[in-house]
Amino acid sequence: MSVKRPADISYELAQAALPALVAEFGPEAKARAIVLGKLAQREVIVCFHCKAENKIPSDDMRMFLCCECRKQIWVTADTNFRRVRLFFVRLGIMRLQEMGICINANQASKLFCVSYDTVSRFYKQLGISVISLLPDRSVEVPTSFSTSVVCRRTRQTQAEKAPFEEEFEMQKNAAASSDSPFQMSAAASNSPFSELELQILEMLKGKTVSLEELITEIRASSASISSALTMLELSGNIKASFGNKFSLANSLCLKDLDCGEKEKVIAESFNQFIKDYFQGIGRKNLQVYSSFNWFAFDRNFWSIDRLRDFFISYPYIPYEEIRDFVTPLSFKIVPRFDSS
Repeated sequence: MSVKRPADISYELAQAALPALVAEFGPEAKARAIVLGKLAQREVIVCFHCKAENKIPSDDMRMFLCCECRKQIWVTADTNFRRVRLFFVRLGIMRLQEMGICINANQASKLFCVSYDTVSRFYKQLGISVISLLPDRSVEVPTSFSTSVVCRRTRQTQAEKAPFEEEFEMQKNAAASSDSPFQMSAAASNSPFSELELQILEMLKGKTVSLEELITEIRASSASISSALTMLELSGNIKASFGNKFSLANSLCLKDLDCGEKEKVIAESFNQFIKDYFQGIGRKNLQVYSSFNWFAFDRNFWSIDRLRDFFISYPYIPYEEIRDFVTPLSFKIVPRFDSS
C-alpha cells in the first residue's frame, strides 16, 4: 500500500473542512460583508487619491467622501482587499491556515475553483505581511542552507542558469562589500561550479542517481564525471551512498559560515516542510514561505480569526512589491520547539 504524502493528507483535510467554511463564510455576499464590516471598524482610513487620513463616520458606511479631496473612498482603500471580488476564497484560505491545514497554491486553486495566479498572489501577500510579526525566538539562517529546495526559476534567475544560481549572484555582490560577513573563497567568487558540475547537480535534484546513469545521460567522459563528483563531494554539495550512488547534500555548501548546529537543524526542518507541501520554491521567496512553516505548527499564536483580523488590518501590498521581493542572504525561521 502506498504511503500518502503530507500534501495529499492536507488536501483531504481541506476538502473535509470545505463545507464548514461555506457554512461560516458563504455565500460570497456574506464573506464580503464580514470583511467590509471589519474594515469599517478601523479608526482611520487613508484616502487612495490624496493620502489624507480620514475618520470613518460610521461602522455601517462602506463608502464616503474624503475630508480633503472630496473624492469617494471605499473602506477597502489602502488594504489588501482593495478591488478584490473573491472574498470567500481569501477567508477560506486563512481559516485553513489557522487550523494548521497547509495546502499549496495549486491545491487551493482546485479546492476553491479559482485561478492559480489569484491564489499565488494572495499567498505571497500573506507571507510578506506576516514577516513583520516574526517573534524574537525566530532564528536567522543562511539561505545557502536551503538551496536544496530551490528548484523554481524566478525573474531573478539568469537565462540558461539553474534556479540556485541566484544564490551565487547574491553572494558575489555581498562579497564585493567590505563590510559584508558573507565572504567567498577566491575560486568560488569567480566560478562556483563548472558547467559539468552544474549538470550533475541538476540531475541529482530530488533523487539519487548512480554513476552509470550520470555517465549515460551526460555527454562527458567517465573520468571527467568521476573527477567532478569527487570535487562536489569534498566541497559538501553532494553525498555518496552504497553502490556508487549520489544525491544532493542536505544543503549545498556555497560558502563557509560560522553557524551552529541549531541553525542547520532548523533549516533542514524548514526544507523538509517545503518538500512535503510545496515540493520546491524559488530562492527569492524563502522568507515568504517561512511564514507558512510558522502557520503550519503554531496553534497557540495562530488561533482562530487571528490571521484573518491581522491581514484585514495590514496595509496594502502592491503587485510591484510582491514581484520585486527578494529574500536576503539570511532569513528568519520560527523553530518548531523553543530550545532556549
